[in-house]
Amino acid sequence: MVFALSDIDAPTEGEQWLLRAEELFTGEEFAPALSAGNQAVLLTSGVARVNALEVVTACCVQLGQFETADIVAQQRHDLLIELDRPLEAASQAKMGLARFGRAEPYDLAALEREARAAADLPPRLHAIALLAHADAMWRQSFRDLENIHSSAGLAYLQADVAEDKGSTQFRALRYLVQIAYDAGDAPRMLEFCDLLLASARNRTARAEAHTFHALALSGVHQPTEALHAVNLAIDLYAAIDLPERLYNTTLLGGRLAVDARERAVALGRFRDAVTLADQLDIDNSEARKAVANTLVATDNHTEAIGMLTEVYNHETATGAPPEVRAESLDFMAHSLAATEQPDAAIEVWAMASNLYTEARALDDLARANYNAAALQTQRDNHEAARELLMVAAAAVRESEGDGALYVGVLHSLGMTQARVGDRTALATFDEIATETSRNNAMRLWATALDGKARALHILGETPDAIEHAAKAAAALRSAGDPREALTIERFAAELLAEQGRTKDAIKLLKTVVKNARGDAEMLAGANRELADCYDALGKKRRATGTRSLAEKAQP
Repeated sequence: MVFALSDIDAPTEGEQWLLRAEELFTGEEFAPALSAGNQAVLLTSGVARVNALEVVTACCVQLGQFETADIVAQQRHDLLIELDRPLEAASQAKMGLARFGRAEPYDLAALEREARAAADLPPRLHAIALLAHADAMWRQSFRDLENIHSSAGLAYLQADVAEDKGSTQFRALRYLVQIAYDAGDAPRMLEFCDLLLASARNRTARAEAHTFHALALSGVHQPTEALHAVNLAIDLYAAIDLPERLYNTTLLGGRLAVDARERAVALGRFRDAVTLADQLDIDNSEARKAVANTLVATDNHTEAIGMLTEVYNHETATGAPPEVRAESLDFMAHSLAATEQPDAAIEVWAMASNLYTEARALDDLARANYNAAALQTQRDNHEAARELLMVAAAAVRESEGDGALYVGVLHSLGMTQARVGDRTALATFDEIATETSRNNAMRLWATALDGKARALHILGETPDAIEHAAKAAAALRSAGDPREALTIERFAAELLAEQGRTKDAIKLLKTVVKNARGDAEMLAGANRELADCYDALGKKRRATGTRSLAEKAQP
């Protein structure tokens, strides 16, 4: 590891080494932490040396050097006696090595007894005993989260009473934050994060605190603030020279940048992650895939296709799960479609569909077929589109997950069925209407009526189409979407004109114009259609005047 000791803010070289040892230990880099801790032991005295011996003991336990840990723990005990701190020395002796990291069951039982007995000790020692108990419980295969939370919370409070603002408080709070994170309770995390930052006594601790803060902010939908917090963590990990943590946090930074719509920043972070993965000699496919997906989002499709091809081949060679390989193909297909390679895109989406089927990823299966169907529709291959949409519809019906996806797939299926003369389209729109009404999704119910109106028109049932369009417009107004209601009324006016009911079309379009005040685009379109109706009746002067209004309204 390469770092500058002078970057660490401490009054003496020995205390600089101690802080370095603590930040490495916090980062779970136990071998270099042990080396730094040994340097601190040599160069410190008094309380600082007690703390250095604690770090060395804990590192030895983590590295399996139990005999050495025993010797160093005894040195620490003797130094505490020498410093006239007998209660702390006795506390260490009772807790033994369990306090420093062992996970055997007898340690847990002993620590539980010690934590109960420590209530009579001074607050700082009580906090240490409680935290040791929480540490041991956390290392068990089955974690008693309620008891861990209780012990860690009380340890924090006891350390606060003792005005011990250092690592005891930080470690206790870290358990509280981690438990909240695992439970998906971002607001609760956020409550602890300021306290966690305030108790961080070294750069690794501050980096961890900023990372948790970023995750909490992301969880409460504050993407810009989350990105700022994770950037602070990245800068700290880079300064500390903890490359594995830097790699993971850089990936997180890229994802949070995507959430914050800072795609250029995201791309830079993901590229940095690729470089870090190569330096660490670890699999870089996750980082490369993130780069490629961001390239797709930023319309750098040619580079994305090449990178995703490499990633997919690597995932296939290494036996990655089917849903992972399918995702790579899915993004690749988007780029192929964007670069006007529809045949290749459809083929790749078919490959993704097979993998999503294997993985039972039903919503993703539906999306892949839905996207491929859209390309077939663009090329007027409506029979092929219908086949793909039937697969997608079966998937969303079985999934019962994403409601918006369900409506989108079935709406497209209904329109495609109508285009090939399949009257099942009407039943498809009735299904959407039934489901959306049952779920009180009234705007979506209104769009189902609109879709059925358009399907009826395609199937040649124009009078029924006009009736359904009127119902859809009324439903959209009730659902609070007056602009879409005007759009459907313009469609109804078009159908009235087709039926030779030009005067009725004019009446409806005049209502649209009246209700569209302030909407330049809507006014321009409705006035142009109104002018066409006047032309059809031979009212040239009115047609000319109305077209003039359309031109003036044009945004």
